Amino acid sequence: LVFCVALCVLCTGCGNTDTRDTSTAESDITENVFDENSADESASSTDSNVITSVGAEIIDGVADYTYDGEDVVLKYRYTVNNAGSLGLLVLCDGIPVEFAVNKDDKKNIYNKIQVISDGENNDIDIYFTPIGSAGDEVSVTIIDVTDGGIDIEAVDKQKLMDMITIEMRNKAFRLSGINVYLDKDGLDSDEDNISEIYDNEVISDDDINGSLKNSNLDMVSSEFDINGEMPSYIEVNKGEKVNVNIKYYGGDGINLTSTFLVDGEIYPAFDGKKYQKCYVDSNKFTTFTATIDTSELSVGRHMCFSVSDGEQYSNVMPTPAFIIEVTE
Repeated sequence: LVFCVALCVLCTGCGNTDTRDTSTAESDITENVFDENSADESASSTDSNVITSVGAEIIDGVADYTYDGEDVVLKYRYTVNNAGSLGLLVLCDGIPVEFAVNKDDKKNIYNKIQVISDGENNDIDIYFTPIGSAGDEVSVTIIDVTDGGIDIEAVDKQKLMDMITIEMRNKAFRLSGINVYLDKDGLDSDEDNISEIYDNEVISDDDINGSLKNSNLDMVSSEFDINGEMPSYIEVNKGEKVNVNIKYYGGDGINLTSTFLVDGEIYPAFDGKKYQKCYVDSNKFTTFTATIDTSELSVGRHMCFSVSDGEQYSNVMPTPAFIIEVTE
């Protein structure tokens, strides 16, 4: 069963809004929406566990914030059907930052939020300190992962694969268009953990008339394989390496930073570094490999997913979620 891609609406009309203005219209914030009408009818009619809709917004419609030394607070509202939890990430220019959903709570890179009202509005506050120095302006994206708190050890293999590929669980969506101006220094950029090693190959006329014939090169796209295949579930012996080969192309030029998470923790998959930064445009294939060394993972199942973003809006995800099962 195949699901159509979630409708991602990029609203226009931002104009030259002052980044310190807190009266920006709600339409300036990009909302990601997965609607039940985009699901395959046979799936939605036969499987009541399918997640049929996901939506997110900033409650007060504010797109522009100022960091003055106190945490930035985003009033986040989400709706989701048939999901008991939501996983959340906050990215600053593509780099995940720690955040909390209560002012006094410990901050984490990945937070699992219980869905209180299924199919209804759920409101939370997101507290975080942005990355950057005084005078910087950073682009902030919220990543929401449907049912990010599922117990992947509690169900059999086929059911788990169905949950990922059919029921839309552990699928990442995003809300973009949020900007933060820094009046004071924020978090360090962690530049030592950014890899900028990647390959470029010129896109030829043969590519455009062949493999890319039906592609829209005006938008950034991603292709991938995992050990040469595209599985949602991989079984490997402990100590084996899982190589995820990623290819970006398209758009009018954008710097993208990609991150892999294993069990909700950032994994140093890029030559031992946590993040992969690369430049992507419509003239070249940009390729790199993320490697997960299972000698560092415990025996059992591990949920993996990846995200990317940059200083400009992009709706591309490096790979969908997949499971690695490590055996003795």
